[in-house]
Amino acid sequence: MDFTKKFGSLDPKVQAEWIDYDGSRFLIAPANNIAFKNKTLEMFKMGEIQSGGLDNLSAKRVIEIEAEVKAHTILLDWEKVEDQGALVPYNTEKAKDMIVNYESFRQWLDTESIKLATKKQDLDDSKKKS
Repeated sequence: MDFTKKFGSLDPKVQAEWIDYDGSRFLIAPANNIAFKNKTLEMFKMGEIQSGGLDNLSAKRVIEIEAEVKAHTILLDWEKVEDQGALVPYNTEKAKDMIVNYESFRQWLDTESIKLATKKQDLDDSKKKS
């Protein structure tokens, strides 16, 4: 059995799609992909998750952690992104900054990644019925 064919890829770029937005393009992977789940597990200790240890974090810190995970597993590249008139090359640190600092962008990214996950699930469901 090929694990990638059966269970999906560990590389989020395999299922990612380029999405155009306001003159720019973003390579976005589906929400809750395997890489996202693995990176989330890497960022937290089980005790923090199970004992409510995350309750002690500020909202900003939670967004920073979430952005770190998404910069590695959801927002994978971009083209034609500018900030204050200058082109911004993609890197995970800059992606994290953009996700943290621009709430409407963060919401758009979440919406698009959820759409991709739903599309993937619909395809998987239709394959199961065939």
